[in-house]
Amino acid sequence: MLLTGSLEDDMFQKDHYKVLFDEICAKTSFAKAHIFEHGGHPAMLSNMEEFVVLG
Repeated sequence: MLLTGSLEDDMFQKDHYKVLFDEICAKTSFAKAHIFEHGGHPAMLSNMEEFVVLG
């Protein structure tokens, strides 16, 4: 499972993704998180070129 978020996402509080994704990744070895430095919501669309490389 790939979890993605963006530091510039104005829909969530600062560091929301880091806390949430750390909790999820700690519960399952199938989860991997990537937080983009730039971009909005959803992160995979606002960072499409970099997202494709992650996959």
